[in-house]
This record gives sequence, C-alpha cells and structure tokens, in this order.
Amino acid sequence: MQLQARPSSLARLISCPGSLRACAMAPAWMDEAGDNFVRDEGTACHHFAHQTAIGTLPSLGDVAPNGIAFDTDMRDAVALYLGTIDSYKLAHPYYEQTIAIPGVGSGTPDLMGFDGSHTIYIADLKYGYRTVDVWPNYQLIAYAMGAADCYCVPFAECTFHFSIVQPRRWHTAGPVRSAMVTGAQMLPYVEEIHSAVAAANQANAPLTPGKHCDYCPARAMCPALRQTVTDTVCAMPEALPFEYAELELQFLRKHSEHVNAYISGLEAQIEHGLRAGKRSKHFEMRAKTGSKVWANPDVIRVLAQLSGVKIDKQPELITPTQAIKAGLPAELVNMYSTRTPGKVTLENVDPSRWSRIFQGN
Repeated sequence: MQLQARPSSLARLISCPGSLRACAMAPAWMDEAGDNFVRDEGTACHHFAHQTAIGTLPSLGDVAPNGIAFDTDMRDAVALYLGTIDSYKLAHPYYEQTIAIPGVGSGTPDLMGFDGSHTIYIADLKYGYRTVDVWPNYQLIAYAMGAADCYCVPFAECTFHFSIVQPRRWHTAGPVRSAMVTGAQMLPYVEEIHSAVAAANQANAPLTPGKHCDYCPARAMCPALRQTVTDTVCAMPEALPFEYAELELQFLRKHSEHVNAYISGLEAQIEHGLRAGKRSKHFEMRAKTGSKVWANPDVIRVLAQLSGVKIDKQPELITPTQAIKAGLPAELVNMYSTRTPGKVTLENVDPSRWSRIFQGN
C-alpha cells in the first residue's frame, strides 16, 4: 500500500525521500513535538479564525479547546486574515475543508474558493515566526492540485491566487504575501511532487539530513541524522590554536543544523516521557509565568471610570499590568483579571532550587 504524504511535509520529502516512511514509523506523539507553545498558539489562532468566519465572534480572554487564550495579537491576526479573504469577494469560501490531492493524499487548506471562472483562491494563515514564502510553496501547490480536482476544472487551464498571511514574522513584502500562478506554470512542480512521493514509497528510499530535519517527527530516531551528529562530534579536534578558531567556528556552524535538530528530537522524547509519568534525574518540566488578561473587560471598564483611571485604549483596554501602573488598585485588577497558561519547557534539574524555595532565598 502506498504511503500518503501531507502537503506540509512535501518540501522535506523532496529533500529526504526516506522521511516519509521514517515518519510513518515514528511514535504519534513525535508528530506534535517541537516548540509546543508556538504550535498551540497557532492552533488556537486557527480555531478563533474559523469561529469568527462562521459568525461566532470570540471575546478577549476566551479560551480555545487547547487552553490558549484569545489575546489582542490573535485578534489582530484573525482580523488581518479574514479581511484578506473578504477582499477576494468570493461567493462561497470554504474554511478548513479537507480535500483529496491526486497522487499525494489529502490536505486541509485554511481557505479555498473559486470565482466561477478560472481563478482558484487558496490562503494559508501562519501564526508562527519562521518565514514562509508564498512562491514557490509545495504545500500551496498540493492544495491547488486538490482544489482543481474538487472544482472539476482542468488544472493546466486554471489560475491560482495564493496568499500567505503571517502577521508575527516581519517580511519585506509585508504580513500578507500573494502570488498569481497558472496551472501550466506549476506543472513541473506537480511532476516533481509526484516523482518525490513515488521515490519516497520505495523500500530503500534514502535518508538525507539537512535543514529540513528541524521539525521532522522522526529526527530523534533517524539513523542518518544520528550518524551525521556522531561524525561531527568525532571530527572535532581536542584543541586548536587561537589563530585557527575561525575554522572551528565555521565547522560548527556548518553542522549546527544537524546537531540542533537531533537535540530537539531528544528533548521531545524526554518531554513526552516526563508527561507520561516517567522520572528523570537530569530533566524536569517547568511552567513559566503566563501573561495577565482581563476576565471581564466590561466590568473593569466601569470600575476604572468610577476610580477615575483611564484604561481605554481603542478599540480595547490596556493590559492589567499597564492598568496597575496607570493607578488602578492592584487588588481590583487581580480580582477582574486572569493569567493565561504559561509555556511549559524542559529544564535541567536544579537540586538547589527546592532548598532555596523552602528556605525563602
């Protein structure tokens, strides 16, 4: 049976054909490994964007199913994303509709729409900090393949309007990047995708370490990546004269992407074990302090007015921390605010930490 590829993994698959089978054999939890907080923020942002699109408007402080609160940054991101889609004037936009992608598998574009003529619109909301270019973009190309099939229009005769909406990553082209690409222009990329999926389904598909290892679910158990890291460490000289330090730095920078990818995979493996109840002598999960948000903005607005403190900052309120600095009593602020879940990270065990806590130092 042929293994199916996900649109978001196609760039990695093209560079490393063996990653398709390796990821299929990796534990399911590894697929969720990485920077959990940023990923969870993205999931929450997509949730609130979808809710807003269908008419269920969230309020600041509302919490997504994964526990992440709707804050001002997320509100602005959703407004930018949906405003971009509104500008397309689509009669029937489809949000997060799963579609079949011929020769690949299936995928779920954030936005898909057809103008009834020959232009198909595809938009992708990215809430992370890693730059995503709109063209060429294998994920969007795969969505285009599926969308043309879904709308029963000849792929080569279509024009595709791609958009990446990425409000939290600075880009010279701005937070919204768009490209108009014809199906005919994409045919070489489609052929490349089909060839890559076919090659990846071969039993001896090679594993090729590189920058694409960063978010690969199989990175902690990839023999090729482990061997590359081992070779890197073993190749390091024990000592170098000062004048050759630049050579050592050049060597480390050249291979740092492999080492960092492997480290992040091991971190994810240890983190999963700790969350599952295993104990470690060297590592622990530690929660950082979350940010404060208003639990009931309407009530605190009235109370602030009665206290003679201005906390309005159109179109919303200033933050609880800013309100205290503005003169609103801390007791009142604490009563009508809540703290969002902080980022939980993997930290080294500090044996002296508990003694400092109990001793009050």
